[in-house]
Amino acid sequence: MMRRTKNRDPFKRGKAGVVIGVFVFFIIAGGIAFLLYYQKNKERVDQAIAISAYGPRKGVPREIEDLQRAIKVYEKQLDRYVRDAAQTGTYWKILGTRFAEKGMHIEAINAFREAMRYNTEEAVLYYLTGVSAGRAGKLALEYERDGGAAEHYYDLSEEAYIRAIALDEGYSLALYGLAVLYAFELNRPLDAIPRIERYMELRSGDVDAMFILARCYYMSGQYRRSLDQYDMIIGTTKDPRRRSEAEQNKRVVQEVFNG
Repeated sequence: MMRRTKNRDPFKRGKAGVVIGVFVFFIIAGGIAFLLYYQKNKERVDQAIAISAYGPRKGVPREIEDLQRAIKVYEKQLDRYVRDAAQTGTYWKILGTRFAEKGMHIEAINAFREAMRYNTEEAVLYYLTGVSAGRAGKLALEYERDGGAAEHYYDLSEEAYIRAIALDEGYSLALYGLAVLYAFELNRPLDAIPRIERYMELRSGDVDAMFILARCYYMSGQYRRSLDQYDMIIGTTKDPRRRSEAEQNKRVVQEVFNG
């Protein structure tokens, strides 16, 4: 009598293999998720420890788990706040620029100060403050006859330009603005000379800067250097009006030099 053999489903083994594969997949995925969670958790712990280091006792807080939870809850809000703060600073800068374009320089200065609260290292904010403060000082003398106010704004302008240059040594506009302030508003040609010379290293061929440098040489009694500078202007500019102006100024300097 023949034994009846069991019908073996050829798909059973395949199904079992799939089940085992899925099981292994979830184990691996779970392991990866655990590692990611561990890394994130470690970052929060490190952050909590770093924050605690700023405290007067410089110790790890006992309730570090509470701090971790707070960081987890608020980290998205903090990121959003940082983005909003940066955008707010940009708005204040734009507003200050618009005020300056309208000749409202005191309002512009206040707007730039607000912008600095959000970005204290942005050189352009100090440059723009220097420009507006210099013009505010000039207006205080011309229209208000207020020497005290003018001095205040000129001091602010000088400080702002110097700060801008400290943040960016190659900031040519700030160098130019400071040189103009020294040469024309504060009567300090010797202070203006190194700034305008540095500016010309960055932007050679600027005829306006050449005129400022020639003027500063003249004001400081360096007549030979002033004459040489006017000769350079005459040989550089293609504008007949500027060439004529340089020739006239040269004659004035020549008379003083010869006299």
